[in-house]
Amino acid sequence: MRRSRWTRLFAVVAVVALVGAACGDDDDEASTTETTADADDGGAAEEEFDGVVFTATEYEFDAPDEMHASTVNIRAVNDGAVAHEFALVKLGDDQSREDFFEEFDAFVAADFSGPLPTTLSNGFVAPGGGNVQPGGDPIEAEISMSEGNWVLFCALTDGDTESDEEEGGGGGGDEPSGRAQDEEEGGGGEGGEEEAPLPPHYQSGMFKEITVTGDAEPTVPNGTAITAVDYSFEGLDALTDDTNDVVFANSAESENLHHLVVTDFGTDLTAKDAESKFAECLAFFFASEDGGGGGTEEPAGRAQDEGEEEGGGPPPGCDNEDVGEAFVMAPGYGTTFDISFEAGHTYVFTCFIGDVEGGPPHAVANDMFKAFTIA
Repeated sequence: MRRSRWTRLFAVVAVVALVGAACGDDDDEASTTETTADADDGGAAEEEFDGVVFTATEYEFDAPDEMHASTVNIRAVNDGAVAHEFALVKLGDDQSREDFFEEFDAFVAADFSGPLPTTLSNGFVAPGGGNVQPGGDPIEAEISMSEGNWVLFCALTDGDTESDEEEGGGGGGDEPSGRAQDEEEGGGGEGGEEEAPLPPHYQSGMFKEITVTGDAEPTVPNGTAITAVDYSFEGLDALTDDTNDVVFANSAESENLHHLVVTDFGTDLTAKDAESKFAECLAFFFASEDGGGGGTEEPAGRAQDEGEEEGGGPPPGCDNEDVGEAFVMAPGYGTTFDISFEAGHTYVFTCFIGDVEGGPPHAVANDMFKAFTIA
């Protein structure tokens, strides 16, 4: 999958959908009933969704103006022709949307490296993986939200859409403006000039301001929780092979944002051996002149393209599959996501976000990865 620096940094890949439990308060909150076709008799069967629906198209969101804190059931739907992201950030006191985007624009201009926008620490969350490809299954998940003014926005570009190699990604229809060519095609036209980078969708007006009322403090969804702390993970010993509905939470005691990537190392390695192998993979993937910091390289578990690295590919055992990812969470926030664990398999749980002040990813700078074997 082709990913922007933003999607690599914040791991916003929606690979599976999760149906969370209904949110608490629902008065004055958008509740949607959707109709789907019944596969058995061809008739219409109503499937009621008790929660809030976010619908993305080019380049806008259909979402309620007001919502209730603090655990909200969300369905994120992409009815557009390109990939869209469902990221929510809480504005600070006396901060406007324009203030936040000015800060975020500087982050984008710096290629999503360096210090994180300070606003993200107020509250930053997304349902599940946060990102839905065109025609992909909606995300359904519970998320933490607290009282205040929030902005729903999409920081993806048209180039973050998966393309069909045989059709060239066009699908036979008109391409949305700004669709990126593959990197192999080159950014330069005649004369070798580079094409300007594609704008993130929020710069085309893809954002929605939402007022959240209710409890002042966020409440993490109920369920089997994997909790990030500075700089480790707690709760792994509660995971079993029938654990699928998982909560990823960032501890309120954390001082930094965290996210989660889960990589399957199979049945041949113990937890200790998997951690040693993972450290070896990190050393390869993040080796660079600047020490590999800032989240600018692909993490272990996602092999680089053949021939991309001089001297051959990564060490054996570094092409393991990522089987689950959860969006970046501010301290005190959480989201549900769907994942399937297999008995006897060893999994490595990792955070690739850097500190708020900037610097290398936590996995590199703080050894924020932990292995666990499912009994």
